[in-house]
Amino acid sequence: MSLTVEQAKEILRERYDFFTDNINAGNINAAVTEYYTPNAYATGHEAPLMQGYEAMIGMFTEIAAEFKEMKIHLIDTRVAGDDCIYSLVTATSKLAATGEDAAIKSLLVFRKQDDGQWLCDADIFAMGGFA
Repeated sequence: MSLTVEQAKEILRERYDFFTDNINAGNINAAVTEYYTPNAYATGHEAPLMQGYEAMIGMFTEIAAEFKEMKIHLIDTRVAGDDCIYSLVTATSKLAATGEDAAIKSLLVFRKQDDGQWLCDADIFAMGGFA
């Protein structure tokens, strides 16, 4: 049975809700280690290429301090076989210092693990949302 786009959207919605719930609660370690693969890559707006849990935990500790009330809005989802999903999202939040709205757009790649869990393997982001 092939993975459908609708099934992929359901998988990603659960993953995105898990991630934002933990980021918003300050559970950075869980947000990273139960959402990303151990060797996942992330890079984006003025950020170096990061790989692995230690780098990701550092980055998201800073992000969680700066951005509050994070929500992830699914823009598009594509299926690349039964073990790979990629999607475009906009993450919205409030700037901690001013309360102003902020947005980050991302392209994320999720891979199905041997245990059946879907984890993010790549996260490329930039400031601003998708129009």
